[in-house]
Amino acid sequence: MTVTLVPGSGAHLSPPWPSLPFGLAEPEVRRRLAGPGPVSDTFVCGAAWALGVRLPGLALTVSAGWSARLEIIAVTRTAAAEAWPVAVFDVDVFGWPAGEIVEYLSGPDLPPPVVRSGSARFGDLWLTGHDRFDHAVLYAPV
Repeated sequence: MTVTLVPGSGAHLSPPWPSLPFGLAEPEVRRRLAGPGPVSDTFVCGAAWALGVRLPGLALTVSAGWSARLEIIAVTRTAAAEAWPVAVFDVDVFGWPAGEIVEYLSGPDLPPPVVRSGSARFGDLWLTGHDRFDHAVLYAPV
């Protein structure tokens, strides 16, 4: 089971969980997520709406800005032993040392990274954590 973040597109979750392309309205996101598991309303500052679900070892939060359409997908590792991998371009961004992830993702498929202590930003993809990333946020392209 994997959460795959696809810059410019959204997220693909392993079946029976759904794909979540950017641009979906809240009722459609809620319907897709409610099938395999419980969905809860949650708070994201400035969001028109925000929903949360728990996956094995992960918290998934999806939200919308002013468009009221899915614009932000955030994944946080909550328990390493049982956590699903979180993939970007076929690598588990939570499963390897942060420096190796930055090096791997620094190819032609993403903008050059902006790296700070504890974080790396590749255009619309933000990764944070110390030694290993444990939080990823993917924004819809503007």
